[in-house]
Amino acid sequence: MKNYLKKRLSTSIFTYLCILGLVFTGLSAEARGQTFSLLHTAGVRGLASNYHYGINTPYLLIHDYAREPLNAVRELRTAGASIYFYHQGLYIWGEKMGVQDFHLFLKQLQQMKPLQKKPIQVLDTPDSIVLEAADQHALVKSLALLAQSRKYDQTGIERKEAILETYPGPFYLLRLPEAPLQASSLPEEWEMLLGLQMDLKKTPPLPAHQLLLIGKPEGEGARRSALLKELKGEHQLLVDSGNLLEGLSSIHTASLSLQRSNSLHVILQTGYFALNIGAEELQGGLDNLLRESDQFHLPWISSSIRQAGKAVFPAYRLARSGQKVLALIGIGNPDELSPLQEAGLLGKGLEILQPQEALKTALEEIKLSLGREADAVILLTTLEGRALEDLVETSQGIDVVLGDTGAPLQASRESIEAPRDRERLPFKARNNPHALGLLQLDLLPQRVKIENEVLPISFDAAPDPQVLAEIMRIRQKAYLNALDILLPDLGPTLLETPALRQIFLQSTKTRNARKRLEGLTSLSDQDFLRLYPPRMTAEIWSILTSNLLLENFNCEVVLLKSPEDAVYMPGAWPRLLAYELLKQDDTVALYDLSGTQLAALLKLADASWIKGGLSHDNSKVWNRPLQKNAYYRTLISSSLSNRSDFSPILKGSKKREELKNPFSETPNKREILYLRNILLGFLEKKQSKGKLSKEIEERLLPHWEKKQSLLSLKISDLQLTFSGYNALNNQTYSAVRETRVTSPNNLTYGGRTKLSLIFDNEPLTFTNSVQAKFEGLSLLDESSKQTKFTESQDDLVFSSEMQLHLFEFPMFGKEIQLIPYLEGIYDTEFTPTVKPDTQTTNPRQAELSGVAGLTIPAGPVLKAFKTGLALRRDFNVPNNIELGLNFKLDHDYPLTSALRWNNTLDFKYYLPSPNDNSSSLGLITQWVSAMKVSLTDNLSLRIFADAYLFQGKLPSTSQLGASVILGVGLAYDRLWKPGYESIF
Repeated sequence: MKNYLKKRLSTSIFTYLCILGLVFTGLSAEARGQTFSLLHTAGVRGLASNYHYGINTPYLLIHDYAREPLNAVRELRTAGASIYFYHQGLYIWGEKMGVQDFHLFLKQLQQMKPLQKKPIQVLDTPDSIVLEAADQHALVKSLALLAQSRKYDQTGIERKEAILETYPGPFYLLRLPEAPLQASSLPEEWEMLLGLQMDLKKTPPLPAHQLLLIGKPEGEGARRSALLKELKGEHQLLVDSGNLLEGLSSIHTASLSLQRSNSLHVILQTGYFALNIGAEELQGGLDNLLRESDQFHLPWISSSIRQAGKAVFPAYRLARSGQKVLALIGIGNPDELSPLQEAGLLGKGLEILQPQEALKTALEEIKLSLGREADAVILLTTLEGRALEDLVETSQGIDVVLGDTGAPLQASRESIEAPRDRERLPFKARNNPHALGLLQLDLLPQRVKIENEVLPISFDAAPDPQVLAEIMRIRQKAYLNALDILLPDLGPTLLETPALRQIFLQSTKTRNARKRLEGLTSLSDQDFLRLYPPRMTAEIWSILTSNLLLENFNCEVVLLKSPEDAVYMPGAWPRLLAYELLKQDDTVALYDLSGTQLAALLKLADASWIKGGLSHDNSKVWNRPLQKNAYYRTLISSSLSNRSDFSPILKGSKKREELKNPFSETPNKREILYLRNILLGFLEKKQSKGKLSKEIEERLLPHWEKKQSLLSLKISDLQLTFSGYNALNNQTYSAVRETRVTSPNNLTYGGRTKLSLIFDNEPLTFTNSVQAKFEGLSLLDESSKQTKFTESQDDLVFSSEMQLHLFEFPMFGKEIQLIPYLEGIYDTEFTPTVKPDTQTTNPRQAELSGVAGLTIPAGPVLKAFKTGLALRRDFNVPNNIELGLNFKLDHDYPLTSALRWNNTLDFKYYLPSPNDNSSSLGLITQWVSAMKVSLTDNLSLRIFADAYLFQGKLPSTSQLGASVILGVGLAYDRLWKPGYESIF
């Protein structure tokens, strides 16, 4: 441990510890004030089991080496991941050595003689051990020199002499200089580490190199325990902000982690003073935590949970230094706790207080207990993001907030000194889940001084042997098949498939690696892929996960949170690595969301989201425009749905929590599903049947970029209207069978709507519609004392349209799609028109039209743009077929979130034909402009102007005529998708 402190603790921490010793040696309290010293942890989520790998230093060195032209590196490839067993400077491994093989090897080691024993050189870096498998050590020497020349942190990179022993198997044993002469024969004293193998091929005749990179995880539980015991002084307070314990097991995902009992023992041994309760503590239920509390006598606090108006746990703990009192208050995160309550884990009658209310209640209790306010107040909280900021910004009388886990995993220090003013904002001390925080709070007579340091828990620290043995006993038993391949090597598939290769090249980590490799000299894709071979990335994992969930849960959209701190190793993945990637407690639920709700959720999205079924700009779902009047079946993970900014948006939506897991042993059982159970079930089930590689390769490209077949029923403009009608120059058009042409000026009420049945897939869209418009009013004619009915709108239109999605061509740097379409239209009316001069009826309108033309895909603003050639047959004009042009435009522009401006233009022009008569119209243009005020997702108030321009073909009807309807209406729009929802 002394060696560790020498390496990792800064001189400021050393000074801090010295000062701490002086605090209690009799210096004048009046001049000095009072000091509170705290060691703090936050967001650990597994005191005994959590750790973090970051094999970065050798990657940087190797890539810098490969970039130098003189080194002639032709190919750099990561061959795969392996498991290494480690104890006090000794490493044991083999190509296929599993836990059982290791136990047997260790048992026989004392009686075995190595086949070969040779000295080698290794590179000891802060995050890994690097060694060369070959007899020569030229590459290790070169990397060490490169580190020195490039001014890497030399305190963390050291070249060491070591001994490599080879045994039958072949199995290997590496002895570092500090290793004991005799290896321990107890398996539980050996740790399981992850490592990589990297191959460097050079231009012949230069030799190839093989490097082994053995990871050194930070934040490991046995080392944390040892460090806590060593650093914790007699007068130091050890506290945690919440989520210290393990929640659910990463192996047996229906039960609590097997390591939880080890964490409870470590908490007891290290002497925590105050433990805030987070969601992980409550994963086994409130009753389970109460039993653990009674058994281990642990100092849980929480002001956030109450039962029958009474606190379940103490809301705070008080610490004293001289005459000063420090209050530590526990504040929970309602977004984390509420789902546990909904799942029935917290019992009946439990109340979860909002942070501000919980804090206010705790402060009042402290004041009542002390008869005054505490001299200093520290919050221990699991709040994060905006909720944490809101509490910090709105809380008075708070000195320090502990719970922010966003500090980088590196040694750092921050401090403030300010007047003792209760109205100032509290100091938010940062920490990291894989580090310890060191906080000193000096209460001076007129000022307060706060200093916080972050101390990463390095692998170089000696572990607590007792804690390590208990942890490894469980871990080795759980991972007996840890080395079995669960995820196949995707490298060849990614390299051979152009689309997948581009996804890999555009992924975030790949682009960052390329920047490091290129420096000032650019690399072609081919050269780069030789140095940085394809492997699974976060983006590719997102696509695979989304396709799997979309397919098996019959949903259209998937919204998940990406795994945090995921390590995407190249090559095939052993079971241990796959399970570590999916070490999440997320559950999933299905929601029926309106387009408005989905769009609102997507505005909150960031780079950490997995978004399946959506285009990159979130404007399309399965390559169809996102429509606010449609509903989308959406699968959402609990880490997103539990966010405070999600709750108002999801309120009122239909939710299904109990779902079937198609990959479980009981696929028809409905239950609350954990996301990792679904994904691991898929991997395990397909692997056992020998189909995993094929199943994965089929899901690596986003299926939603192509439309799947969809049958939908759409109601457009189901509208009740009140309007005024005015006509101009329509006196000579009395024979025309169109109400918009012949009607006199009037005020009317009525309705209009369009009902469509749509079948849509990748090659074609087939739409059958019926559109109806009828507006009129029955009035009393004073001259005749009889009722008179006046119409201003009377239309019944049947149409059938087929669009063929065939052509794309580049324009302005984009691919523009032109869609040929064929449309058949039959136009009739409910009642015949009346000739104004004779009051006799015209023949009922009966026109059949056909249009062949081109259109483009609908967009967020331009909903339709069509042009084509038309043929029209008016059955009331004998032997007359007319040729013409047709142009349609539908434009919908959002002015605000609730106000839209819609414009629809329908232009028709028919050429003269031999049998034209006075009823024949050559020009017909209709323009409808409407302001739509959204009342709900489907209901809107519309103020509209409907202009109709017409011109006949004969000289007697050559004068342009027009009619205008100005009106207001209440309209309903809805799109049903029978495959995803019930119509009734």
